[in-house]
Amino acid sequence: MCYESTKKSNWIKKLNIMKATEGTDGTVGKALTLLDIVESFHAPVRFNDILERSPYPKPSTYRLLQTLVSQDMLSFNSS
Repeated sequence: MCYESTKKSNWIKKLNIMKATEGTDGTVGKALTLLDIVESFHAPVRFNDILERSPYPKPSTYRLLQTLVSQDMLSFNSS
């Protein structure tokens, strides 16, 4: 089961704009942090690898990743 970023060029532009204008506080900031973590692997990554780098508790990390998948910012492969 791996997570992988999608539409990189689109969301990286949005990410940079949001970081510059909004900061990284709140739920949006947490989601952006997780996108940065996933992207830093430059390959599909397992949940436990993300969790090791995540500053958030396991339930929060899982919930945020699920939201990113539902918004088509990450893809999830269960095989």
